[in-house]
Order: sequence, then C-alpha cells, then structure tokens
Amino acid sequence: LAQVFVATMEEGKLADLHATLTEGVESRGRHGGLGRTKGSSSTGVSFRRTTLAEDGLPDNPLYRRFVRGPTIDITKSKRTREKEAMDWDWKGCHESILRELGGQKPWKMLRSMAVHRFHSQHRGCGEVDEELLKVLAVASIPKEWTSKKDNVVRLPA
Repeated sequence: LAQVFVATMEEGKLADLHATLTEGVESRGRHGGLGRTKGSSSTGVSFRRTTLAEDGLPDNPLYRRFVRGPTIDITKSKRTREKEAMDWDWKGCHESILRELGGQKPWKMLRSMAVHRFHSQHRGCGEVDEELLKVLAVASIPKEWTSKKDNVVRLPA
C-alpha cells in the first residue's frame, strides 16, 4: 500500500513539472532554452521583429543575451515533403542504379536502393513516410523492365 501511494505522489509531481514546463514554452521560443538572438545553422534563422525597449524589457547587453526573439521555421511541411517525393525522378534513379549494377536487380533490392538514394539526396528536408517512399519506388518501375517469369528488373536492351 505504501508503494502505491509513493508512485501516485511521484505522478503528481511529474504532472506539476510538466504543467510548469509547458507554461514556459511560449516565453522560451519555438526551440526553447536560452541563447543569443542570432541564428545558427542548426536552429534556422532568427529575426527580432521589435526592439527590447518596444517590448517593455530592459535593453542592456546582459539581458539581450538571455532573451530569445521570434524564430522562422525553415523546415518543410509534411505535405511539401510528400509532394517532393512524388515529383522526384524515380525512373531516372532506377535507371542509374541498374546501369551501375550491370542492368538487372531483384525488385526489392532495387526498391531499397532507390529509397536509400532518395534519403541521401534529400537530407534536411525532414522525414517522409517510409511506406510512401517504397510504394513510389515500386510504382515508378516501368512495366517493360519487369518479367512475369522472375522478380528481376532489367533495363531494356
């Protein structure tokens, strides 16, 4: 019985901590924490829309270092990333992979290699649904390159 009470008490403390931290998110900015107002390559670009004096805050060098201005999010939306995946030249990717590997490859291997190549060429654009990429990779293989006899995709002669 004592153990149950302690666990419940701990959950209450965790809930209070969570509430306290979520209340402070707005004042810390999108990326949280303290820091300078200049942007860095890892967080994107930061711009200060108003001066500290206009916001009613002290305007001195020490205070400026601990106040974060609004940030501009440079990551792409999920819909934009999916559209980019759909518009990508999957057929050209398949063709270059097959040319590099002797003109034929089992379709599952070709699919994996094409998805890997997509990821390597689109770093920093965020995550795209892996299942969507697999479907796009297989759907873009031209029918003429496939065979009913086996699972190998071949470039036309």
